Amino acid sequence: MEAPIANMDVRNLMLRMSAYQSQFPYAIAVALTRTAKDAQSALRAKMAEVFDHPTRYTLNSTYVLPAKKSDKVPTAEVFLKDEAVRGTPAVKYLYPEVAGGVR
Repeated sequence: MEAPIANMDVRNLMLRMSAYQSQFPYAIAVALTRTAKDAQSALRAKMAEVFDHPTRYTLNSTYVLPAKKSDKVPTAEVFLKDEAVRGTPAVKYLYPEVAGGVR
């Protein structure tokens, strides 16, 4: 029989963590939103690498819908913009690049 790696009082740890339990939804929402923003940055970098001379409009064609701590299941999402003041919305010409198919 192996000896335990560390002698730890789990009850003490659980008691200390329960003091911060009210902060967990906020921490989860912040972590999810930051992860989505990291994904957005990675997408932008990949677009700059894959497309030949992409415009700023194309590079700025994503947005993050942040997670909310009040949601039952918090989620943060990265979307393609689907509206444009003038011209073609980014989702119309970028979605085929993501999902495949004809533009």
